[in-house]
Amino acid sequence: MRTSSINPSSHSWRALAAVFVLLGTTAPSRPAAAQTVGGARDASTAVEEAHNHFALGVKLYTEGDFGPALVQFQRAQEIKPHYKVLYNIAQCSFQLRDYAATRAALLRYLENGGSAIEPQRRSEVESELVDLQRRVAQIDVHSNVDGVAVFIDGQSVGTTPLSKPIEVNEGKRSISVESSVHGTKQRIVMVAGGERQSVAVDFELTPLLAPRQSVQRPSRPAGDEHGRWANLGANFWATGASALLLGAGAGLTGYLALQARNDRRAELNQRGTTAADLDRAERRTKNLALATDLMAGGAIVCAGIATTLLVLHDGSNGGTSVAVSPDQVWLHGSF
Repeated sequence: MRTSSINPSSHSWRALAAVFVLLGTTAPSRPAAAQTVGGARDASTAVEEAHNHFALGVKLYTEGDFGPALVQFQRAQEIKPHYKVLYNIAQCSFQLRDYAATRAALLRYLENGGSAIEPQRRSEVESELVDLQRRVAQIDVHSNVDGVAVFIDGQSVGTTPLSKPIEVNEGKRSISVESSVHGTKQRIVMVAGGERQSVAVDFELTPLLAPRQSVQRPSRPAGDEHGRWANLGANFWATGASALLLGAGAGLTGYLALQARNDRRAELNQRGTTAADLDRAERRTKNLALATDLMAGGAIVCAGIATTLLVLHDGSNGGTSVAVSPDQVWLHGSF
């Protein structure tokens, strides 16, 4: 089938050439006959499975169901990579207004297709890449700690220091860095298409503390431990109990978040999974992870307050008190 009759303009490939290539792309060729019988049978099964995903993707695309079509093309590409499928992935991403993913797929299409791509089509794709570049933003992510994982909108993009800027869709983007030592830091930024923005996501590193001078405390009479516990007051018991409850809640939601992530991976490997199913599973995982972080942070704060009250308690009634606001915690008293 010839393409010369289409004669696309600078933007018409999105609507016309997309369908044409989708209908004209062939399935990946079968493996060479030199393979073993068992290996050839396995390879033939993979080709058939990839072709089935591809055919379903074509059907869904022509029906305007672009999200599920994208899932089918991606699955076909995973099973049996072929550079033409990357073009179809780009078309679905464009219809879904994911311009960063469209550019990434087209760049891989040109790279993997090489000299097999007709000069006219290569020229059209290169022109579209220039247009798409005005619709995406570039983010340089920096951190004061090297070797920590970087995530943009929940997707891993590498570890610090990153070797190049990351292309993202314009709008509000969530950037986070995660460290097993320093925890997680997150920033929300607003980026416009065509701009390049540098974003620093730094950890609050604890400075070395100067040696503390020892303070002589009056000795407690022998056998007075019962009185010490009895006079700790409501603040200590309330914060201690809160730390235990929040810690237990963080453990539960952490376990559920791990299960949700495993369920999402399982859905990704199942046939017929739609983009809506994957998005719903990803939102559930993120919500559970956020709940875990909030409760774990609250447990740490409450445990710290309870520990401080215990250490500084001098056995008197009402010697210390705690005041809490949405952004600060005060500890009052004389010690």
